[in-house]
Amino acid sequence: MSGYISLHRSVMKNFLWSDKEPLSKFEAWVYILMKTNWCDGEFELETKTIIVKRGSFVTSIDKLCHAFRWGNTKTRNYLKKLESKSMIVLKTTNKYTLVEVVKYNTFQDNDFEKDKQTNNQKTNKKQTRNKPETNEQQQYNKENKKNKEIIDASALAVYENYVSIGSNQTGHKRTQALKNIASMLRKGKTKEDLILYAENYRDTDPSSGYVISCSNFYGQNKGYEEYETLGKTINTSSNYPEQMEVIRELFDDEEFDEFMTMNRYPRDYDQRLRKHKVGQNV
Repeated sequence: MSGYISLHRSVMKNFLWSDKEPLSKFEAWVYILMKTNWCDGEFELETKTIIVKRGSFVTSIDKLCHAFRWGNTKTRNYLKKLESKSMIVLKTTNKYTLVEVVKYNTFQDNDFEKDKQTNNQKTNKKQTRNKPETNEQQQYNKENKKNKEIIDASALAVYENYVSIGSNQTGHKRTQALKNIASMLRKGKTKEDLILYAENYRDTDPSSGYVISCSNFYGQNKGYEEYETLGKTINTSSNYPEQMEVIRELFDDEEFDEFMTMNRYPRDYDQRLRKHKVGQNV
């Protein structure tokens, strides 16, 4: 069997590890690997800073005796055995003992390379984000910002015009309404179109005293649709005699004069026109 498994340092907090029984020689070796630095670090000793390289760690014989639950002699003999087998290198002073694991990458190389790659990717992404924009990018961003400002201003004007018509029992839901209006503007509707739809709706004088919420009127339900026709300007020139003839048939003289003065289709024009066409087909 070849390969390796990942063993997290938190295993040392497991009740099996924290048992009061002395460690075996293998468990003592696992302890050393667990305590070894996976990257370069520093160790503060009084007023001195000690650089501890990857694959090493700072300890003392007393600490190892306590960790292994061994006596001083057994601990020292064990470390000498590991050193004779070229598994560790010891550097001992009167203040501390530096343990260096030989061929540490044999145990940890894969994870270390992954960490390096992850850090490099993060650095590359950060450098890409910080890369100066080209003139074309700057111009594109500038135009986008300007267009957004225009749309936002137009959407706000449409919204304020609508809420002036009347209140809604559950509120006009400003944020969603502005999003809906902005979406319609981006799709080709003009500010004037949207305001006109609202004015046509106002002319219907809702009997309840309340109006459709602004977010619904300009939303997916398309409450504005039945008021689009009302805003179409009729062409009264001589080029459209047939249209004028139909309008004459649909409305009496008083209504017709009013329509001509307003220069707009009446609110029920579509319904009357459909009835007129049905009558002709009978």
